Amino acid sequence: MPALGDSAAREDAAAWAALTAMATNVYDGEATANPSPVGTSTTCDTSTRDNWGETAVPADVAGCTRHYPVIYARGNLRVTGGSGQGILLVGGDLDVEGGFTFYGPVVVRGRLTMRGGGGRLTGGVEASSAVLLPGEAGSAEIGFSRCAVANALLSRAPAIPLAERSWAELF
Repeated sequence: MPALGDSAAREDAAAWAALTAMATNVYDGEATANPSPVGTSTTCDTSTRDNWGETAVPADVAGCTRHYPVIYARGNLRVTGGSGQGILLVGGDLDVEGGFTFYGPVVVRGRLTMRGGGGRLTGGVEASSAVLLPGEAGSAEIGFSRCAVANALLSRAPAIPLAERSWAELF
């Protein structure tokens, strides 16, 4: 009979595989990103890997305010600034520095390190360990936001109309 830990590990692996299979922006190996939206006031270029959506409204690239990608780094990821929204999955360590801001759930299988300079994660964060280091330009922040998580998750499961059903009043 398998131990409880074995079952939990298999369930965790299956859940991780399901999440990463939804990835729209994938980084391999040791990667560095400085995400910024690419588009216009009415369009969004979702084919650009470093386009993680637009978090500020109004914005010059307002067409990207509804773009919530699933970002997956198979190894370690270093983010040096910029902004984004969606779901961020990191298979290794995540190193955040500069004024990077992100809205949505963040799952890091390794270590999360945030250096000062105004780095901010808003939504929900899960990591095996985390270190927040102050800096000269400001402090690193992690904040919970049910709205940021809901917006990112609901973008992956949009509402669709149900087929009409006939009905009759019964007395």
